[in-house]
Amino acid sequence: MQWPSPLDISEMAQQLEDNLNTPTLKDQDDLSASVTDQNRHLIQHYLEVIKGYSKVDERSKETNNLFISAFSRSLSFPPLFYAILAFSASHISMEDESHREQVAKFDDLAAESFRQFKSTHKTEVDSLLSALFVRIKMIHVMGGSVEAFLKIIHEATDILTSVHGLRALEDTSTLAWRIIVRIAILDARASCYRLGGGALIKALRKVPSFSFLFSSNSIDAPSLGAVVNLLRADIFRTRVAEIDVQLHQQIQSERVHSIRPYAH
Repeated sequence: MQWPSPLDISEMAQQLEDNLNTPTLKDQDDLSASVTDQNRHLIQHYLEVIKGYSKVDERSKETNNLFISAFSRSLSFPPLFYAILAFSASHISMEDESHREQVAKFDDLAAESFRQFKSTHKTEVDSLLSALFVRIKMIHVMGGSVEAFLKIIHEATDILTSVHGLRALEDTSTLAWRIIVRIAILDARASCYRLGGGALIKALRKVPSFSFLFSSNSIDAPSLGAVVNLLRADIFRTRVAEIDVQLHQQIQSERVHSIRPYAH
């Protein structure tokens, strides 16, 4: 699959302005997604700065990183568009507090529009997952709440296990597959640090195109780059953490049983 080549920032902004007219959202909840003079700088910030948070590049330097690949979907997908604006505003707000109100506004719009689109656009798995990816990366980078993080993991797991989701993940070259890998890394780490994660990882065990992640035979693993190796390592650490918890529980149980005969 050939990924789109990077577009000039001004060209992207113009395309957004021309194409992000969404009567469905506007008719339903008086919401609309469009580029304005007030949010244009947020788009530029995303394309110039936020894309840099893709540290592990599983593809060649000539192709788009995942943030740019996801961005191309926002031209016609409001949940992703609002998520991008929220992430940019949140990042800028670290130095300019005047953007904090925008963060809450765009974050609410991202969540509300996603609730609508996940039922009306079920087949657009790439776009739905792109919206979740940007939102969960904002939480990860900006230090958001664990509750919000786990909620997005739940949403991603629902999409992953749906008929359309499973179909989209059959091909390891799809945007959906790449995004699930990234979200799974975060889920594995949350589980490793006992923050309540692990649901997405458990779901991946039942997805044929991800079965190699849980195989003890390295021959089964396709060569899919550094990011997949990173996920395998995180899954291994998670398993080690689970075993550690089980051992501690067993030791505690044995201590209790050894003390009971002498209890009065």
